[in-house]
This record gives sequence, C-alpha cells and structure tokens, in this order.
Amino acid sequence: MLGIEPGYFVFYVGTAPDQVDTCIREFSAELDRLVRDGLTEEDLARAKNDLIGQQRIKFQNNADLSFAVGLDELYGLGYKHFLTTEERYRAVTLADIKRVAGQYFAGRPRAVVVVHPPRKEK
Repeated sequence: MLGIEPGYFVFYVGTAPDQVDTCIREFSAELDRLVRDGLTEEDLARAKNDLIGQQRIKFQNNADLSFAVGLDELYGLGYKHFLTTEERYRAVTLADIKRVAGQYFAGRPRAVVVVHPPRKEK
C-alpha cells in the first residue's frame, strides 16, 4: 500500500520447493542485469502499457479512485493529480529505468524470504 513514508521493493516468485535455490540465483542475476543493461525499448513499452491499462481499470472503481485522490491530497499533489498518471508513465525513459535500478539495486542489501508449504505430519 502506498503511504506517506517511503517503502520497499518486493518481488515475488512462486516455484516448487526443489527450485528455490535456482529461483533465488536467477532472480538475483536478473536484478544485476537490470542494473547493468537496463531494459529494451520493447520491455519498457510493454511495461508502460500494462501499468496504464491496470490504472484505467483500477480507477473505474470508486473506492480505488477515492483512495488515490485522498493520498494525492495528503501528499500535497492535488486531487486531480491522478489525471496525469498516464502522461507520467509515458514520459519514463530507458535512461530513467537504468538510473533508478542502479540507485536502488546495485550493491544494496537484499532480503530473501522463502515460504514453504506446511509439512504433512506422518
């Protein structure tokens, strides 16, 4: 949930218990690749379109819309700020992605949490 205080990045992978180590290794390598290489134009365009589509659907719900408007007011952005979401998403560049990935993922500590299914009692 968005809030006043800064938060954290969360990435989720669902896998079989015997593939956990592989997933952790591959996911870490993917974050490192993002820092090093950034995204492709195609990846960025797909991500933008996905986020914009999700936002359009989300704002059809009055509860989600009022929550967003309320947070925007709380942050001092004004209740119409949500109307600029698509424009702001479209303005993100490949250089922006690479810069932010480097800022938050390069050489930073990472916490990995693994949740296993409950063991069946014999």
